[in-house]
Amino acid sequence: MTEELKESILEHLEIMHRKIGETVKIKDWISTGGRQYDRHQTRYGLYQIHIQSFRVRYSGAMATIEGEHQQIEYRTDAIKYINQVNDTIILEINMKGLIWRKLEISRIDL
Repeated sequence: MTEELKESILEHLEIMHRKIGETVKIKDWISTGGRQYDRHQTRYGLYQIHIQSFRVRYSGAMATIEGEHQQIEYRTDAIKYINQVNDTIILEINMKGLIWRKLEISRIDL
């Protein structure tokens, strides 16, 4: 992991903590065919969460976005790509071998 990527991950964690109280839309792709995310080898989820809590636990380096009735977790130590454009954050996480997860977190104005 490069120093630049480490800094980007730390910045992402700070940004997510500042989003407590906001409502976000999370698009979640899990691909068993690498970083291609084609419809044949990818599972997709869509969440809308009013963030009540954001935390990272040391055990497993898992980040948790939690709302009233739902939560989503992702490994921060496996992030390989991160990009933020305006109010949208894109993360790519290598879960193992060819298994990749892509999260797109964007703010929803209600």
